[in-house]
Amino acid sequence: MIQAMYNGVSGLRAHKTMMDVISNNIANVNTVGYKAAQVSFREAFSQTLRGGSAPSGGGVGGTNPAQLGLGVAVGSVDVSQNQGSLQPTGKLTDLAVEGNGFFILSDGSSQSYSRDGSFTIDRDGNLVSSSGLKVLGWMANPQTGVINTLEPVNPSMAVRVPVGQLSRQTSQITYGGNLDSKTIPGETRSVSALIYDSLGTAHTLSLEFEKIQNPLRTQESYANPTDVVATADTTLSVILGKGTSSEQTTVLTVSAGTTAAQLAALIDGAGNVDAELVDRGASVPPAERYYISAQSDAGDGRQVTIPPTGTVSATFCPPTNKWTWSATEAGLDVGIGTLNFDGTGKNPTSTGGIVLNLQNGASAPLSIKVNFEAISQLSGPTTVSGTSQDGLPLGMLETFTIGKDGVISGVFTNGQSQALAQVALATFNNPGGLSKIGNNVLVESSNSGPAQIHEPAVGSMGRVMGGFLESSNVDLPTEFANMIVAQRGFQANSRIITTSDEILMELVQLKR
Repeated sequence: MIQAMYNGVSGLRAHKTMMDVISNNIANVNTVGYKAAQVSFREAFSQTLRGGSAPSGGGVGGTNPAQLGLGVAVGSVDVSQNQGSLQPTGKLTDLAVEGNGFFILSDGSSQSYSRDGSFTIDRDGNLVSSSGLKVLGWMANPQTGVINTLEPVNPSMAVRVPVGQLSRQTSQITYGGNLDSKTIPGETRSVSALIYDSLGTAHTLSLEFEKIQNPLRTQESYANPTDVVATADTTLSVILGKGTSSEQTTVLTVSAGTTAAQLAALIDGAGNVDAELVDRGASVPPAERYYISAQSDAGDGRQVTIPPTGTVSATFCPPTNKWTWSATEAGLDVGIGTLNFDGTGKNPTSTGGIVLNLQNGASAPLSIKVNFEAISQLSGPTTVSGTSQDGLPLGMLETFTIGKDGVISGVFTNGQSQALAQVALATFNNPGGLSKIGNNVLVESSNSGPAQIHEPAVGSMGRVMGGFLESSNVDLPTEFANMIVAQRGFQANSRIITTSDEILMELVQLKR
């Protein structure tokens, strides 16, 4: 009877522990990120009254062992890792993990973990938990916004939301559009764009493009468009691609009395040739003021030849595909270069350099890489312009957002949005093996395995939901049912004790 009484005592202890766990679950029904626990019982000991025996050869069967249980004990208290429901809060710094993962917290020397994302920003801009622990992750490069997630996370890598300014000096500018292939050599086209120094001050960068005169071209010169170029009827051969497999020849009939202007009109359109009478201006010798310019209308550089025939004599070499560019800022020359277009109008020489020596207190010199790759030389209007540059004027942080990948993006008053930091998440082979230390904080144990740290929303890692908090996953109906079971188990074990006591009392009274 004494053993039966102790069995009852062990049952009371076990069900008392079960009630402790249930009551703690119910108490934390509204705790952010709380995970419900569940008790499992196990048989404590067994006393063997008789061992088992094997069947004998004389026809007697075997017997099972006779064992007597010696009570119950708590086997485990397991934590449910089921996802709690996400509740919107509208607070920018409230975060929830949807899926696997824990936020990584630090006191400056060690790391801990939590599903509680009720964070705030302290006076230094650090993202901190309700207990003041700093949230860990990666900070972005303040100039480029690039985040290096390959850097191992350590306790000093606190996530900060810098409440300050954003400006960035220009390091690269890109130009795009078209330069008209029909532009007369010597003519220029100008374009301007804004760039920024290290102080966020804007500067106007002016570029001038000039088509280079082909030094190999020779042609007859005329004093007037009415100069007669043919004294008798004759023929004229216009040859494209001379000496190549694509050579094409067009024979024109030139009548007696044809003028320079009429000859240019006659050549124009013959065999895909564009021709015009060009006025060099009054600055050249009068006898050389006018000449006939001819080129392939595709601007492909194929040779156009008009061999001497009769009294008409002119030779036209391939049209030039080169342009020079020169950059100025505040009237000062800051860069020069050449663009070489191929037969398809593309520009293989795609880059150049500009150096500005500023005198306004900004970092100097300001070196800028210029990209001309998007400029073409085709038969069409000139549309060159500055398409992009990576500098920024001065702007103040206005607000920020946190994406599902944990990236904190700042929105600045200059209209720019740039990544500031990224929150890191940790997973474990056995998250149920983490040890609770209070304040919704967990630490590694020998059975949880080491933390595996990654950026959110990658692979099996959960997503970060900004403006949400994860509710407790405690299920009240289940807890109430478990509480009834624990109560009845406690009552039943208490009856074992009272019944054993009554039997012992009867035993003592046998001597009366």
